[in-house]
Amino acid sequence: MAARRELRGRSVLLVGTTGGLVGVSSLAAGRGFAAGTAYCPSKAGVSVLFECLRTDLTPLGISVHLAEPGFFTSGLSGRLSRTPFIIPARRAAEELLAGVERGRFRIRYPGKARLYAALLRALPDPLFDKLMGAGHPVRKISPSTQSRQSGDPEREADGRQ
Repeated sequence: MAARRELRGRSVLLVGTTGGLVGVSSLAAGRGFAAGTAYCPSKAGVSVLFECLRTDLTPLGISVHLAEPGFFTSGLSGRLSRTPFIIPARRAAEELLAGVERGRFRIRYPGKARLYAALLRALPDPLFDKLMGAGHPVRKISPSTQSRQSGDPEREADGRQ
């Protein structure tokens, strides 16, 4: 059954107004980590999107939940060199389902990883950089190395390739 409702000053047509939506983000959404240039911001975007959806859809009777897990066993985690507090995928699914059944919006797990992520989010930037910046896996490029790489505008302008 369709219903016309007002949503933030706009009239919208809704087909059914029950059910729920679950988004999957990550504990990495809360802080930028080394080598996480694509992963961390994309997960942060998912988290903010679901925060907005919650404010828009909850008043309409649609439940919105956001899973922000730490590491769990998967094809991706098997390729990573460090996976602190990793849990089996089955346990991750159980924790997510338990959070949805309790009606929680933000579901962060496992407990140790959740606490660790909260501590990292609370650290001042200089301390975070000191603790997490050591052993950065991204190769540093010196100015002399950079000028020898192809695509250097100065070298191309001179006709040197």
